Amino acid sequence: MPSTLDIDDSNPNLVYLPPGGWVSGGCDEEFNSTTRRTSAKGATVQVAFIGTRVEVFGTISAKPNSISAPVSSYIINNDDKTYNNYIGLRYDTVAQYKTSFYVHEHLAPNTTHQLLISNDAEEDEFSIDFIRVTGDDVAVVSVTSTQTTMPISTVTAGDVAEPATGATTLPIGAIAGGVVGGLAVIAAVIFAILFARRRRCPQRVGRVRSILGDQPHHTHTGAAITPFLPLQMYEGPREPPSILSGQSKLDLHRRQQNMQLQSPVYRTDSSAPNSATFSPGSTGNEKQREAARMRAVDEHRSSADPPPRYSEEDFRQSLTSHSG
Repeated sequence: MPSTLDIDDSNPNLVYLPPGGWVSGGCDEEFNSTTRRTSAKGATVQVAFIGTRVEVFGTISAKPNSISAPVSSYIINNDDKTYNNYIGLRYDTVAQYKTSFYVHEHLAPNTTHQLLISNDAEEDEFSIDFIRVTGDDVAVVSVTSTQTTMPISTVTAGDVAEPATGATTLPIGAIAGGVVGGLAVIAAVIFAILFARRRRCPQRVGRVRSILGDQPHHTHTGAAITPFLPLQMYEGPREPPSILSGQSKLDLHRRQQNMQLQSPVYRTDSSAPNSATFSPGSTGNEKQREAARMRAVDEHRSSADPPPRYSEEDFRQSLTSHSG
């Protein structure tokens, strides 16, 4: 499992150059309550260590304590691939403690590496708090050779633009106004949708009327109203009256016989001489007619002969005689 070693800024194996360009300080929020800071451009610090990963932590003071934001550069073993710079972001009134300035990993194990740190801004406040080394075998060793300048070009003070102010007071009024405005926009959109839907309803009714046409309005008189069409519209074509089936002819023959049997009987009433009155028949006559009718029906039913066939001319003559 990898081990971790935290090297405090007060460790004697760290080399600060120039010696008079760094000032000791610290507070409870910093590692071991100590820190080392400088405001001189080009001031450096070097440390030699064994490990596969290294990370540098520092402090960024608030704006009133420095003129410009801290800018620093980092390189390991003078290898350009390990070079990086850091531009701090200052807050108005809040200091930032234990902030990570630089990190590099995948270094060769069991090998001594030398880290060079340089302050690249003028009249800033660059503070080193501690350096953390990680690896299977970790150690801090003495620096074998010192150098006072970064081997590659670094960021200068003129190249640094003041970053955003960071922690500032949020405009509560602007936020509230934005929320109210957003709600007003949503309400307006909903109202517009409802209004548009209402306007489309009469248009649809007008289109239906234009398709159906203007129908006359009838006053209801109390008669039954049916939604169905007349019967003749549903019935198919009828057969001409001149063409009769066998069953129709048989029915017509039976009706003619019944009419002959039920013909009215006229008698002269003795109580009213010289006047002929129609009588529906006495009891005896009625029974006789009924018996005769029944005999005729039975004879017709028992007969094996088919019903008489009538021609179209016979049918017309029969209708003429009955209508006369």
